[in-house]
Amino acid sequence: MSARLMCLAACALLLGQLAGAADAADPNLVAWFEFEGDLTDSSGHGNEGTAVGTVTFPIDSERGRVAQLGSGYVEVGAVGISGSQPRTIAGWAKADTMSMPEWTNVFGFTGPAGCGKMFDIEIVGETDYTTSGWYGVHCFCFERDILEADLEWHHLAASYAGDGTSQVIKWYGDGELKGVATAWADPTDNVHIGKRGDQEDLFSGRVDDVRI
Repeated sequence: MSARLMCLAACALLLGQLAGAADAADPNLVAWFEFEGDLTDSSGHGNEGTAVGTVTFPIDSERGRVAQLGSGYVEVGAVGISGSQPRTIAGWAKADTMSMPEWTNVFGFTGPAGCGKMFDIEIVGETDYTTSGWYGVHCFCFERDILEADLEWHHLAASYAGDGTSQVIKWYGDGELKGVATAWADPTDNVHIGKRGDQEDLFSGRVDDVRI
């Protein structure tokens, strides 16, 4: 098996583990965007996406039909996970350019600016913990590198869970656990794909199989 196929297999296994199951009947899967020509929520919970600007659905040579962003983004809104409730965000992304603005959302919870008020995957900026131009997990006042953003498909995921006194964030890239940290987050229940809720920069690229 090639290294590429091994990576794809590992990502598929991880996605099943993170989402609980690749099954729309799974009660833990609250939103699932397959992008098979539309913005339908395949989880069965009715959290449909809305295109703002132009979102198209080309056929990608590796992923099949996907969502093309850059001239628009997807607004989902509330999905029923609020405050410090546990959550996982996962999906595939392929950038069209390596010179995107820092702190551009790829997918996840993005609310108004404020420490802990977001939980999303972004093209991050330069900090003590992140590298400009990389994909990273971002909570606002907490951010960590996941993978260097290039022009290839990558699977990106992050989870947040706690017991009321200790909250843990884990982040994953291409099927591998990249880091674990104890951190606090209290995100707004407001999901976007391709743009943060508090700024106008758009992710220029393709996304696929985004799950909450």
